[in-house]
Amino acid sequence: AFVVDDSREPQWTEFDSREEINKCLEMIASTLPNPGMVSVPENSVDILGNPHGFRRVLMNLISNSLRHGRAESIKITLDLHAADHDFVVLEVVDDGQGIAPDLLKHLGEPLFLSNATHRQQFFVNGTGLGLFICRRILSAFDGRLIVASGQGKGTHVKVFLRRNLSAALAIPDLSPIDFEVIR
Repeated sequence: AFVVDDSREPQWTEFDSREEINKCLEMIASTLPNPGMVSVPENSVDILGNPHGFRRVLMNLISNSLRHGRAESIKITLDLHAADHDFVVLEVVDDGQGIAPDLLKHLGEPLFLSNATHRQQFFVNGTGLGLFICRRILSAFDGRLIVASGQGKGTHVKVFLRRNLSAALAIPDLSPIDFEVIR
């Protein structure tokens, strides 16, 4: 395995998505520049899965919005997929500076952003592992990611995850990730 990740441990249980979103926000509250900058869904969906993995995906997405996008507001939504109720759609939308199209296609690749040249060119201060870890976690949920962004347009991440698997999928591959450029 590329990354040691406790979200694959046998912690598969039914959980309340809104409760896990709130736990995530409690855990990162001290890092938020403005406590009211994150809006959360009022509804909840029960998910059979790993609550720790769910929280970790959400924390990574919020962290990316804050550190890399320099967002001033972040909106989280969560609902059943309109066409297939076996899936939940978690969305994290920020008003940050967005992602350059030439960098967008490399998100989710391990350590791609750790090169100093890339840091200077794309103002990135991380290791490039956040979305990679999300992809590892989401593979257990039979999930996928769509990242839509554009410079000066913010970033919109859609996470699709199956909500009713009896156990984690033992998939060695990463979950799929697709990109859209917002113009």
